[in-house]
Amino acid sequence: MGYCIDQIDSKFTILSENFDRALSAIKALMKNENEMSGGSWSGGKQTERWLAWVTTSTVLEATTLADALAEWRWEPEQNEDGIYDIIFRGEKLGDDDKLFRTLAPFVKCGSYICIRGEDGALWQYYFEGGRMKEKNGRVVWE
Repeated sequence: MGYCIDQIDSKFTILSENFDRALSAIKALMKNENEMSGGSWSGGKQTERWLAWVTTSTVLEATTLADALAEWRWEPEQNEDGIYDIIFRGEKLGDDDKLFRTLAPFVKCGSYICIRGEDGALWQYYFEGGRMKEKNGRVVWE
């Protein structure tokens, strides 16, 4: 089960000079979630997925920000200056809000990602002042 989502728009920038710090922040998030889970065990094996749809070890072993984002199901479009957009390659909502709150200090002010849920709900992850704000949306016909 899960809640299906579609990305409907975005303008998302992380400058290349922030890539290493952004990657370190994502790895710290994964380690913190691992510790907060209390070392959950399932079938005699330690659980790998502390955050929905994301394999912890894959992120911790990532050598680039793009690789870490890909495990979170977000594909960055980038050039020598940095990431200039991002595309959701998943199907269902995970803990994406945690990812983007973690990345917020490295995301250019005014960046956003617009999402539509399977039930028609609209929201936007909006980046301002080093923080990510989640805004609700609605369609207006004029």
